[in-house]
Amino acid sequence: MAGPTRLRKHLIAGVLTVATVGAFVLPAVTASASPAFPAAASTTTKASSTTVKASTGTVKPTTGKWEVVAGVFASQKGADAQIAALKKAGFKGFKVKTISPKFAVVKINLSKANAAALKKAIDAKGGFGSVHLKLLA
Repeated sequence: MAGPTRLRKHLIAGVLTVATVGAFVLPAVTASASPAFPAAASTTTKASSTTVKASTGTVKPTTGKWEVVAGVFASQKGADAQIAALKKAGFKGFKVKTISPKFAVVKINLSKANAAALKKAIDAKGGFGSVHLKLLA
């Protein structure tokens, strides 16, 4: 068996530009300007945060496709019964989404306005438990 892998660092003006691990060369990632990464090429990415309040259906950001989740069940049989009840009440297009080991009853690819209107209608009809909105990734 070979000995421990050696890590060698290459510095230019105090900035790590490349690291060598055994036979592999790994370029360094940096946001600061250096000869290897000029200031004009530097970019900054800001991560977006998502805030969800299930009781009000308020979610940030507001762009993208949404799904209405009309319950999560421990068995396929429970999810199928929820879909049948929704269909009987006039709410069509719901499917079972397996989230191992559970089964979610969802209607996907809706605009935020359509998803919110559907949630409101299901809540007004009553008897379907916790219904919430989810922004699709």
